[in-house]
Amino acid sequence: MSRCWIVPATSQPDVMAAVDRINTLSDEVDASVAAARRAEVEAQRTRQAELDKRRFLVRYDRAPRPGTVVRDGRTPVCVESLGRPFRAPDDGLWSPQDEGELFVYAYFRAATADKVAALEASEAQAKADREVARAAAAILRKPSEIVQVGSVPAGEVILDDHRGLSGTRDWCVLSEDGRWIWRCAYRGLDGDTWGTFALGYNTRGDRIPATPERVASLRAEDSRARRDH
Repeated sequence: MSRCWIVPATSQPDVMAAVDRINTLSDEVDASVAAARRAEVEAQRTRQAELDKRRFLVRYDRAPRPGTVVRDGRTPVCVESLGRPFRAPDDGLWSPQDEGELFVYAYFRAATADKVAALEASEAQAKADREVARAAAAILRKPSEIVQVGSVPAGEVILDDHRGLSGTRDWCVLSEDGRWIWRCAYRGLDGDTWGTFALGYNTRGDRIPATPERVASLRAEDSRARRDH
């Protein structure tokens, strides 16, 4: 049921003025709502831009755990969270070895001074470990002398593989007289060639002259290997 209101002629100007005010208020409300929406969109863009500045892309299987301090380029940062994993598309923008692999964004904040100090200490230790391993590997590649002695010579084990594997072992023995470093290798797994070799049953080996530097280097590598295992 519709209603029709009859406005006296004398009141019509007031009614029209009220309608104009209502329309003006409605326009102002619409403009305010639109401005608020634009401000929220801009705020979201700003927040996303800030987040984009505090993230890096990494393969999912190599992503650091939240709380870990790593380097973004050369800057130490603390990973706060990981985004949603996604697969690199086959769109020509990714390298062939990355296409189809899972990736994720790691979001971070600035690392605190104590975390930076811990990271730098860890990096220094890792560098020292690499130098120790490299020096030991160089010694183990030295030209050697194979001597058929029938058993592992008595002496001090100065380097062991510490792998705890049954049927295989690599180790170095410093002879009792301190003159030789014997490099020993036992192989007794299925598929290995079994028999009697230079240092006994299933045990191959050779020797190099011992020097204080070589002995110290192999002992350092033994300590590193023991710590890592």
